[in-house]
Amino acid sequence: MLALRCGIMPTQPERKLPEPYAAVDVEADGPVPGPYSMISLGMAVVGQPGLAFYTELRPISGDFVPEALAVSGLDRDRLLREAPPSSATSSADRKST
Repeated sequence: MLALRCGIMPTQPERKLPEPYAAVDVEADGPVPGPYSMISLGMAVVGQPGLAFYTELRPISGDFVPEALAVSGLDRDRLLREAPPSSATSSADRKST
């Protein structure tokens, strides 16, 4: 069966590619955004090791829940000193190209 997309007729039958699966992981130092901070973000496409991204982020507030922070195992004082600001997450789209 031939498919017509965007007004262009393909010369060969359309092949279906396998659906990609992506995993996204966010670590935070509290239960809700705003008063608490996202402190890390990771993404990966299953089966594509070159399509992965990870960053740690500088906290945006002084509030945190020690138990929530303990889940990540990240050092909040180190993040305050060394991690990039939360705007670093916009670079995630550039890592996939």
